[in-house]
Amino acid sequence: MIKKQSGYTIIEVILFLAISGSLMMLAFTFMSRSINNARFTDTAKSLEALIEQAYSSVQTNSVSKLLSKSGVTPLCSTTHGTWPATNPTAETLGQSSTCTVMGILLDFGMPVDGSAVIDQYAILGVNQGSNDSNPASALSAANPLPAAINATMKDTYTVPYGLQIKSVKKLLMKNSTYGGIAAGTPVPVRYIAFIREVNSGDINMYAYDYNYEIATPAPSTSTIMAIDSDNSAGDPSNYRNTPVIICLRPSNGFSSQRGIITISGNGIGRRFGVSSISSTVGDSSTVSLAGTYGSVTSAGTTCE
Repeated sequence: MIKKQSGYTIIEVILFLAISGSLMMLAFTFMSRSINNARFTDTAKSLEALIEQAYSSVQTNSVSKLLSKSGVTPLCSTTHGTWPATNPTAETLGQSSTCTVMGILLDFGMPVDGSAVIDQYAILGVNQGSNDSNPASALSAANPLPAAINATMKDTYTVPYGLQIKSVKKLLMKNSTYGGIAAGTPVPVRYIAFIREVNSGDINMYAYDYNYEIATPAPSTSTIMAIDSDNSAGDPSNYRNTPVIICLRPSNGFSSQRGIITISGNGIGRRFGVSSISSTVGDSSTVSLAGTYGSVTSAGTTCE
């Protein structure tokens, strides 16, 4: 009598290995996706917190800590000078009641695409005791300029997990003076600033496109506030409290996932609230900033 041998055939072993390998690949893919989601969420929350902290530092008058990183005494420019400020001889911060910290500026770099660093500068201004009831005029008279004396007088934030800032964009609230761009169009942004108004103490957020609004033309004879000539409460502004989106992506570009930070605003009126800052995780097809802002309707924009 032939004894029957127990065990598995080669075909059964191959099938087992194939199924096990497939399950392991599925588990690895799911785990990698979960890790990437967590990283995007953490980074988006971290960048959201950075922007909220920048706003809060202006609100609580704690921006001056940025000025303690250099042995050079920061000065306020009483005349319109170059930008960023080279701080010509004028009032010395802390030695005059007229030289004051007015806000903070975030520099996302140039070009923004692929950047992983955000530099923060304090914004100094001259408190001239203006009784000008026009907020924009009073701010322009204060001549607020970033205190960019040297490379050490700044805070630097590095995006974690090897992620990069793909783009920073804002919606134009009216046809652009520079470049003839139509209202509702997303345009690139390099600088975001939080600046306290001279008379009311209200804080506004300003977003500037490097190509048209800061570098060209000048402002060799103007301040970063001079272009904010939209004074009435219902007059839209392309710079003040405009809708902004910041897009994060993986450095190797293998994933369609994006970390998305949205700074809400309608570009109308003054005063910005930190509650307007939010973050989420989406992909390259996620549409942000779509909607109606004042009289402007936009189809929104996506993160590349």
